[in-house]
Amino acid sequence: MALHIFCALKCEAEPIIDNFKLIRLNDFKLFKIYQSIDQETSLVITNVGKNNAKNAVAYHHDCIKTTKSDIWFNIGIAGHKNIAIGEIRLINKIVDSKNKSCWYPQIIFDPPCDSIDLISLERPSNEYQTCLYDMEASGFYSAASQYGISELIHSVKVISDNTSAILLEVVQWQSGITSANIKFIAELKKLAKKHNALIIIDEVQSGIGRTGSLFAYEQFKIKPDIVCFAKGIANGLPLGGIITTDEVSSFMTPGLHGSTFGGNPIACAVGEKVIDIISKKSFLNRVKKKEKLFLGLLKDINNNLNIFSEVKSKGLWLSVTFLEDSNIMVDELITKCHQNGLMILKANIDTVRFSPSLIIEDMLIEESMQIFEKTLTQIQNL
Repeated sequence: MALHIFCALKCEAEPIIDNFKLIRLNDFKLFKIYQSIDQETSLVITNVGKNNAKNAVAYHHDCIKTTKSDIWFNIGIAGHKNIAIGEIRLINKIVDSKNKSCWYPQIIFDPPCDSIDLISLERPSNEYQTCLYDMEASGFYSAASQYGISELIHSVKVISDNTSAILLEVVQWQSGITSANIKFIAELKKLAKKHNALIIIDEVQSGIGRTGSLFAYEQFKIKPDIVCFAKGIANGLPLGGIITTDEVSSFMTPGLHGSTFGGNPIACAVGEKVIDIISKKSFLNRVKKKEKLFLGLLKDINNNLNIFSEVKSKGLWLSVTFLEDSNIMVDELITKCHQNGLMILKANIDTVRFSPSLIIEDMLIEESMQIFEKTLTQIQNL
């Protein structure tokens, strides 16, 4: 009698892998399979979704050669309207939300926890009722019941909270340059792991080389589950996209998502070329050198005029905040800079922003800072 455990995500599986001292079987590639040295316990990471769970069970049976007397367990998280986070429930009824098929695991032992009904959904939801909700159990049970007996096939769920993901920008740009604190990121990672929440990073503005790395998150010791990008990716053509982990992408099956203008071949071709160019280390190093040139020139301006309270940068994003007694009115400064041939942006009432081209020439950086200093001097002399 062997024990076979199925988990959707690696974070769900890790405590079990550690407890049973399971070892990855590298011969099997379609799904990640782990097994104990005595071959009595095995675990499969199925990835998210009912079809993945169903296919993983069949694949595992073919690879490991299971028997009718084996024990089958689906272990993972599930959502509920009001059961406390961390509570454990044994499932006594499984319903497939799509085809309404039902399975009734035969509980012939005294369970160490309460039992409850569960509905397996097609996609995530937080509109919970009185039962549990997951996305794998029906696929798992329908497949496992072909190879085992109902008394030995069970699903155990840990109640998670309703937070499915954390969405953030690691560098915020609109109000000036505000970078996430490294300690904050470390704590966020712990919370995401504790509650099995995805980390989604918005790189629509900060990505594609803007901050001196291909994506800003690379500077913050964090590995997101999903990265959103757009704007700079196609050098002016409309294009956006996401990058995901293998676990997340396993849910994006063909036909699940579509868009009217998605997959434009010209924009995609341009985007591919942009990535080829900007991802090169030499290109990103030039961005950092230009950042240093900007910072040096802004320092010189402040040495002459003494009106900046703070200068911040992240690659070729730069911002300047003025002292309260500088008498610089940001709206007036932006207008006069424009009249003098320099375009800058407003962050808030005391801060302006610079967002030049990533390939701006050093000569133009020097010229732009000359105009900036000239305009500041004009305003001070009014």
